[in-house]
Amino acid sequence: MGTEKSKDESPSTPEATENEKEVKEEVKEEVEEEVTIILEKLTILSPKFVDRSVSAEKVIHLPPLAAEEPAQSLRLALSEIVDYAHFTSFRLELDPEANADAGTTTYKPDLVSPFTGPDAVVKPHSPDRTGLELDDYGDLTLLLEYGLENGSSFRIVLEEYNPFRVREHVLRLRQLLSGEHTPISHDLVDVGDMKDGPTNGEEESKSEDAVVKGEDSNGEGDSKNGKKKAKSIELPVFIPSDTPISLSSFISDCCGEEVEVYDKVLEKLDEKCQVPYSVRHSGFHPPPADRRLLGDLAYIEIVSTSPSKGNNEEVIHVTATSTGFYVNRSTGTKFNPSPAEDPCFSHTLLDCALKQSKSFRNAWKNALDAAKKRSELNSKSSAKQSPLETVYRASLLGGKSIDSIILRPSWIMTSTTKKQPHANNVHRLEADLENTFGVDLRGGPIRDWNEELQSAREMPVETLQERIDRARLIHKVLSDFGEAAVSGAVAIVEGHITPMNPNESARSHVYLHNNIFFSRALDNGMYDTYRVATGDNAARKAASRDASTIGILHRLDVEGLHSLGTVILDYLGTRLVCQSVIPGLLHGENCHKVIYGAVETGSPLASDADMHKLMEDTIGKNYWIGSRAVPTVPLSDERVAAAKAALSKTLALASLSPTKRGSITESEAKEDTPPTVPICGPMEVKGILGADNRRYVLDLARLAPRDANWVPESLGGTGHLENLPSKGKGKNGVKNFIPDSLEDDEWTMAVLRNELINSFVNNAYSEWSKSKQEERKAAKEKILEEQSKDDPNGAADAIKAFAKLVEEEEEAFVDKLRFNVNVFLPNTKSLEGIDDEAFAQSKKDEQHVRDAASYLIHDVIPKLTAEIRDSQSPHLPVDGAALTEYIHRAGINCRYLGKLAMLAIAEEEKDKEKEGTGVTFRRKMPLYWLELLECEMVARSAKHVLDSFLTLSCASVSTQPAVIVAAVLSALISTGEESAAETEKRLAKDSTSASYSSTFQGLAKQSFAIPDRKEVWDAVQREVGRRFRYNLTLFNSKDNSRALFVPLLRRVCQRSGIRVVAKNYPVGTKCHTGIVSYPISADSVVGIVPMVKHAASTMDGFVPYTQGSGGVSLSLHVLLADAKNKFDSAQLYLAARSLSQALQLSQEAAELFQKVTDSPMHTSIARCMDLSAVVLFQAQESELAASHAARSLALSAQLGGFDCHETLSGHASVAHILLASDPALAIKHIRASLYLMKLMGGTHYIEMVGKCHQLGTIYLERGYYEEAYAILKYARDKLVVNDIVMEGVIARSTAAALSGMSRYKEAIENEKRALSIFLAVYGEDSELTKQTNDRVTNYTKLAVKKGTQSVAEDKLRKEEEAANAIANQILHEEDEESKKRKKAKKKGRPKKK
Repeated sequence: MGTEKSKDESPSTPEATENEKEVKEEVKEEVEEEVTIILEKLTILSPKFVDRSVSAEKVIHLPPLAAEEPAQSLRLALSEIVDYAHFTSFRLELDPEANADAGTTTYKPDLVSPFTGPDAVVKPHSPDRTGLELDDYGDLTLLLEYGLENGSSFRIVLEEYNPFRVREHVLRLRQLLSGEHTPISHDLVDVGDMKDGPTNGEEESKSEDAVVKGEDSNGEGDSKNGKKKAKSIELPVFIPSDTPISLSSFISDCCGEEVEVYDKVLEKLDEKCQVPYSVRHSGFHPPPADRRLLGDLAYIEIVSTSPSKGNNEEVIHVTATSTGFYVNRSTGTKFNPSPAEDPCFSHTLLDCALKQSKSFRNAWKNALDAAKKRSELNSKSSAKQSPLETVYRASLLGGKSIDSIILRPSWIMTSTTKKQPHANNVHRLEADLENTFGVDLRGGPIRDWNEELQSAREMPVETLQERIDRARLIHKVLSDFGEAAVSGAVAIVEGHITPMNPNESARSHVYLHNNIFFSRALDNGMYDTYRVATGDNAARKAASRDASTIGILHRLDVEGLHSLGTVILDYLGTRLVCQSVIPGLLHGENCHKVIYGAVETGSPLASDADMHKLMEDTIGKNYWIGSRAVPTVPLSDERVAAAKAALSKTLALASLSPTKRGSITESEAKEDTPPTVPICGPMEVKGILGADNRRYVLDLARLAPRDANWVPESLGGTGHLENLPSKGKGKNGVKNFIPDSLEDDEWTMAVLRNELINSFVNNAYSEWSKSKQEERKAAKEKILEEQSKDDPNGAADAIKAFAKLVEEEEEAFVDKLRFNVNVFLPNTKSLEGIDDEAFAQSKKDEQHVRDAASYLIHDVIPKLTAEIRDSQSPHLPVDGAALTEYIHRAGINCRYLGKLAMLAIAEEEKDKEKEGTGVTFRRKMPLYWLELLECEMVARSAKHVLDSFLTLSCASVSTQPAVIVAAVLSALISTGEESAAETEKRLAKDSTSASYSSTFQGLAKQSFAIPDRKEVWDAVQREVGRRFRYNLTLFNSKDNSRALFVPLLRRVCQRSGIRVVAKNYPVGTKCHTGIVSYPISADSVVGIVPMVKHAASTMDGFVPYTQGSGGVSLSLHVLLADAKNKFDSAQLYLAARSLSQALQLSQEAAELFQKVTDSPMHTSIARCMDLSAVVLFQAQESELAASHAARSLALSAQLGGFDCHETLSGHASVAHILLASDPALAIKHIRASLYLMKLMGGTHYIEMVGKCHQLGTIYLERGYYEEAYAILKYARDKLVVNDIVMEGVIARSTAAALSGMSRYKEAIENEKRALSIFLAVYGEDSELTKQTNDRVTNYTKLAVKKGTQSVAEDKLRKEEEAANAIANQILHEEDEESKKRKKAKKKGRPKKK
């Protein structure tokens, strides 16, 4: 979104943009010098013993560390060491007395750690931190002044336990026994390798530095990688086909891998890594008062979960004390906490159990051995794997592991996930019973989210490090707030939390949980609250708009103007608004003050001068919003009267007095109240001075005016979307579902996009500037002429005065371009008769908004359609998510998908009219565009229809939503409904469905109705007609050949948070909706996850989220301008071919982003990796470019899923880079690209043809002519070629493949086809035409030569056949003659007597 840079600045023009780029390239940024201290040869030493004569010592060697390394990373590193993985209660201290050359471990490794026994030194937790102690929440820089240097050592100091630490220790042991975190290492660094040389990462870093330092400004460095020739290798064979898209092998196909069965060896090792023991608190816990006074902290049981045959369950009863754990004398029925005969005391619970139980010791040893073997297998395979392959193989494990790898929940779950058994797990039971839904009860007071957020925003920003610290804290607070908000909202929807007002209707319920205020986005009928829009649809839209505008304020980061932490959540048909709390807002009117706008219906609007100035300087200057006078009491008298009547009725029903429930302020203004007040922004905005004296902005529902195209013409709208020709009416049997009127509560919140406002303003300013050029030139010449006559020395002053007049004129014109965001609003008073001047201005504002809306309809949308037809965009959207981003960048709202579809139909009809005439356009309208538009319209409408089914039918629907979800999905991907006979016939063949049906007979008595196919599609088409002013032509029609069923299933699931099991559903067939739906049954619905919109996110829509995945923070805006500036500068340097600077800046930007996020898992870091790969590729460093692109691809898959459009783009980038160096790997990525294109955009997606041609070219250039021909033939015959030139290119490549197969006649036919196309498009003088003509001649010569050779070969063959026949005849005659002689000789022989 464009912003106005300063108070007096004109709108940005193309010329101004170029000047800005030049300035950015010329001006050098002031970069603060940072000295990075690298510490080497650091070690960690084992705990000390009471008896100092004991010499056992274990030394852990650390890799080189930066001084800024967080201290937590050292603790995490120890969690991977066998002897220390189970340590939780300890601290690290700098040991100045340790030998600097300490590097020898002097103890014999054993299962039981020797450092935790009775002789171990255990110290209390010191309240006063010493200088030598490592701060767990700091970094290593704090110890530099205490002697930390190269060769220093840290000492592990065991600390005493308390009840919280015991609980933490038990949880850690459970993790180790589960097999997921079994330690395998005995050291962090191979001491022998420390002297061998640089690691692979160091070598890669040096290579990148060489690119940065040794490359010239034009990027023409001498690159060895760029000069390597392709190796002659055997290529994998992959021939695309027109078979239906497969979902059963979803993950494998998305990654371009062959379908693999889960590795049985790894599966067995995973099982062996699990120790069959559970750790839980004993039934005797907590300790009684007398035992607590004796030091008992907890009683714990270690129970065998798989006792051997003939033996009872093994139970180890343990007492936890402040210094460690010991085995007591208790049994299952008798409590005796005294130490056992052999108490096996140890500072850690694991060592205590290892000493006590031989079977436990054997199980732990087996787990360590299995973990070591598993690690060796994984390391062998991972050494040859790309980053994406590592992610792919990890995701095949199934279960919850896929959600820890793919952070954004996938809409489809692998079959291995579905087969995970639901085992009896006491730990899971305890976690559920102790679930506080985001509240940390043991971490002190409940977090004050608002104070944390506002305090973080007020941190100093003088130095780079201060700005990093500020951005890091803001990012962490917003991430934690998002996690807590989602956890609380899900708990509210599922019924775990009670409302603050349980005596009111459910629609009016509000909640306060974890210092977060929750409310439903519904029109709850509380008429005493001041608002303009009414209705549930408008309320839902207003909540989403409010979150978007809060995100804009967050990105503007204006000092003195505060916004709340805000998250919107959709779950099971319910939309909840989650916000932090303004100080004093919930404690009465005396604790806060409304200084801008109003809170109650009928109350006069407040307008504080300082707040108004702040709003003008913030949203007014940046988003072209003008300050306008509005009535002091803006709501109409009818609306206020209706509100009073409704409130009185409510109070009468509740038998409450107005003082108990609230009241509506009288609309009559006081005598000293002005009739109008100036407002900059929507009239519903509320500026509140909180108890902390901060100015907060609420209900900033609009930063752009209402869309006049969606206002009825009778109320001042443009009328462009009324009286539409109902496209599709009567065609393919489609009815007209478009409403006659635009009167709809939801369209009150339909506003123009800020991108459109910027485009419209820039266009208007450009036209005005051009119209003023001649006038200003003439005026300037006249001034110079007059001054030369009167006063030659005053010319300079005259020019300055003229320039000032021009500047003032521009300012006046720019001010006229600002918009009034309060026009066309219902239920508001007119300014007529109140303020005539303001009324006249409002009429001008209305026309200004109509002009912008008309600009959208007549210029922007047709221009985008033309771009699609001409394929001028470098990356055409492949699915609904990419489509949304694509049209939003152009300033087009998604409600115009219907308008875009109408234009697409018109373009397709133009192409059909040209068919058979002999005259065609060079480029046809891509068929996929209309298919994609309709698919997205159906998906968006289906989400609202599904929400209505889940909320309006009955409350019991939310308790078993899978039945409704399966019915709706089955209806959407089908062409008709089965008859009863067809259903019985199908069930007779499918025994699985029949048995599944019998298990669900208990649901036949449900109280809600299950919609059939007709109900679903009628509701969807009504919603499409209402929401998009369009009638479907491809879906639910007699001809369903172009309906994208699988992409539709994908988009509906993605937009609704539905997760289905991966299998091949028979789409495009008849369905059955009921208790057991078909083709998608309730059993196929694996889960439903909440859809979340974080106000601080860079993404504009809702995204799926699973609790605990950290997905909320994946796309949060990083509030660090330094990082963004470096990234933008890198792009400018790349455009200027200054590759060394571009690479350096992109890497610096990635480093800054990661310092803020504390993790590489962020969309901004993925973009930096992508940019680095592009720079390296242009610098001809193919190997490094491929490495960066592969990492970016894996990161995109983890952030967005295997089938997001960023992952598709990543596959294409990696394939392009690897074409010359590794064609076999490039083929794998092309295979994945083709699958994703077909899955997301259908077989008509425009880039599929080009990708198939690229694949065919790889085989063609390496002599795989038959494979190349098969691929090119598929592209020509099975896919739609929209560009006639591409048709010629394919024909040319096909001719080359046929030539390689010596099929010259067919090659000549294809080459002639290409020649005719190139002649028609480029003419005879084109080099491409000449080359094609030469090829025709060459193929002709080869065909003649082959024909001559064939004639000679035929003659020679005939002569050989004749000679062979004669020889055979002679041999036959000789054989016959021989037989006769033998017979004659036999007859003449005398007989024996």
